[in-house]
Amino acid sequence: MLSESADGVQGDTDEAYDESDVTNGQLEDTVSGGASDAPDSSIADHSQRQRRPPQCYGEWVTPVARGRGTAAFALTVAEDIVHDEPSTYREAASSPQAASWVQTMTEEMESLHKNDTWDLVLPPKGRKIVGRKWVFKLKDASPDVVALRYKARLVAKGFSQKEGIDYHDVFSPVVKHTLIQALLVLVALFNLELEQMDVKTAFLHGELEEEIFMAQPKSFMVEGKENRVCLLKKSLYGLKQSPRQWYHRFDSYVTSHGFERSSYDACVFQQVLADGSRVYLLLYVDDILIAGKSRSAIDATKAMLKSEFEMKDLGAARR
Repeated sequence: MLSESADGVQGDTDEAYDESDVTNGQLEDTVSGGASDAPDSSIADHSQRQRRPPQCYGEWVTPVARGRGTAAFALTVAEDIVHDEPSTYREAASSPQAASWVQTMTEEMESLHKNDTWDLVLPPKGRKIVGRKWVFKLKDASPDVVALRYKARLVAKGFSQKEGIDYHDVFSPVVKHTLIQALLVLVALFNLELEQMDVKTAFLHGELEEEIFMAQPKSFMVEGKENRVCLLKKSLYGLKQSPRQWYHRFDSYVTSHGFERSSYDACVFQQVLADGSRVYLLLYVDDILIAGKSRSAIDATKAMLKSEFEMKDLGAARR
């Protein structure tokens, strides 16, 4: 189908010509209805022109790609660079990398159980059961890790949620980019330390306010309780209210530990120390910037966050 579409586009291009190729006399003949049976040499014959793929791709240009149009060339390149990622559990379990996918799914389930994400209950009458899906991702090797990394995430099918029953508000604030720039100015002006942290599985930390029932994950059903469903206690990726619930959890925790929320931006927090200096904390979804003059105060802030959330310390901010 794609190749047919590409040919169709190419055909339209062959028959098209610019208005600059038509002389005034020809335009008058067309308007008056006159036509000549003889071919007009003033209209360029575009069907014979040679199409070449962009030179910027260099070695990606193959003989197969030449002469097939831009669409076919793009598809040829894409096929070479896209990883073979399964789209369903069945594909993952039957793939040559099944052992790696099963291992990462098992790790995901252990993390969910450790986080006390749900309770198993009998399905309530008259309530819609939200579906679930496994999402698989192959991540490219990093400088420290040579092999590809296999990632599996259990997500809820949030599109089946009903507003007013399964969720209410969904808005979640993020720090404004202008305030990030203002913080960088303060760091440069007062020679502050700037550190960066990342919250692992941030959305799983949110506390749900609504009752949401979800089907048990396929192939991970509890033996003897296959007829039960998951009553969610914590938010999951895919739920419409997950970003908002995560923000509320984070805001409640840091404001109860000496930080004050800014009146200008809900994702900017500061703590005034005994010597009058300040520690600034900025939140952008699951990324955190911490700035301050005191190294010990920054380390104390990191320890405070690690005691409540699973964090990744990225060290000094570089980008």
